[in-house]
Amino acid sequence: MMGEAVILFRPEFAVNLDYIQKQSMQHFDKSKFIGAQMTAILENKLWITNAAAANEKAKRLAGLLSAKGVKFAYPVESNMVFAILDENTLARVNEKYDLHYWNARERSVRIALTYATEDKDIDALVKLI
Repeated sequence: MMGEAVILFRPEFAVNLDYIQKQSMQHFDKSKFIGAQMTAILENKLWITNAAAANEKAKRLAGLLSAKGVKFAYPVESNMVFAILDENTLARVNEKYDLHYWNARERSVRIALTYATEDKDIDALVKLI
């Protein structure tokens, strides 16, 4: 998916929006194709369904890692898991995945999960850790 949405809560701000976008070079040629993606994700609240699935995958990963004694830099509140890994563990993970310290001082790595993340992929990562 590609694109950005401009959300206006006051209709009077939309009066010259097309002109402003063109003047600031924010109006892409063939942007209707980009807009079609936005329409599809907003219809039937697909974005909420996808986000909820990604968040559940993150909770699953965090639960499995926690059971192995892994600590976290931040609570898991979205689709991001900030796990604290020592250098040896990170090196082992990097034999298969390209993972780097998000914050080297605290040795945390950022793992982003999506609605398309499969349980087998989570299990494979947990096995390495």
